[in-house]
Amino acid sequence: MGGVRGSMRSLFCLLTIAMVAAVAMPLRAAADELASVFDRLLSNPDDPALNIRYAELVEARGDTRKALGAYERALARDPNNPELRRAYRRVKRRLQPSVTSWTWESGASWETNPLQLPGSDARR
Repeated sequence: MGGVRGSMRSLFCLLTIAMVAAVAMPLRAAADELASVFDRLLSNPDDPALNIRYAELVEARGDTRKALGAYERALARDPNNPELRRAYRRVKRRLQPSVTSWTWESGASWETNPLQLPGSDARR
């Protein structure tokens, strides 16, 4: 009986390691691509294609502010790209607060400095 449990435990460990490796490999590849795109972007910040790819990669990682900046740089070079405009609006919408705040002020005011009153003469 101990042999069956031991082999089941070994099989479970192997499956766990395989699943962790399957998840970690794409994450490592994405991190490598992000580093590569970032390095190329530093040498050529005006390239719209690099900015778009960088925005896609950082957006997938959840860094919405960096994605917004990259989309803005790309839009500065290619303002008529409809896909780019949609992506920019989507990211900007995510950064907006989920609540709206209104402030209303009312009241009266008066001026105590006679030199600031309308029609005042500074020579008096």
